[in-house]
Amino acid sequence: MLSYAAEPSRRRSSLHRFLVATICTIARPSAVCDISVAPDRHQWSHGADTIDLNPKGRIQNKKRRPLLPVLPLLAEWLEAELVEYLALPEEARAGRGWLVNYYGRPVKDVDRAWATMLAALKMPTGREWRPYLLRHSLATLVRNRGAARWDLEGFMGHRAPSQTETYAIGEFPTVVTALGSVIAELDRLAPGALHRSHTGASRPAPNLREVKMPG
Repeated sequence: MLSYAAEPSRRRSSLHRFLVATICTIARPSAVCDISVAPDRHQWSHGADTIDLNPKGRIQNKKRRPLLPVLPLLAEWLEAELVEYLALPEEARAGRGWLVNYYGRPVKDVDRAWATMLAALKMPTGREWRPYLLRHSLATLVRNRGAARWDLEGFMGHRAPSQTETYAIGEFPTVVTALGSVIAELDRLAPGALHRSHTGASRPAPNLREVKMPG
């Protein structure tokens, strides 16, 4: 899937971004498509160690969106997206900054691109193979690689944080370690496909000071 989505000269950018962001967060598809670097969303800022999957103004419901640690791979993508966002004139920034986007514009879901990918890769196309399969598969992988149940439940938003966690945000160390192992193996199996440049190596975090700030 990663190799397919990362193929150069193909219009698969939104699918590629979706795959990488899901791998780094194990989030529900709707939450992944909701990730933005725009400051008014209050989800993430340059250099931040955490990302809030629940943007400002959205009321938490039974499908909780947690505050998560930012893995190095996700930081690479977020920093690059922020550079592109800040390079826009201020009047052009409205509606921009989405990590999963199509030529800069947000996408509601990747269902069509996902279905096209399954057909191209000759994979099953039944209902159980829709995008949320990735979340379930990743949860199984990290659990089998040593992620503690308590950490995994919190990381995936399956439980509300306790009063203690409200003041001491969990870092979910066992999930982070297991995900790091998964990402390393994916990088070996599909060299470069996890990265924006498809070079096989993570780029240094962009220097935001070099971005010309409009206005």
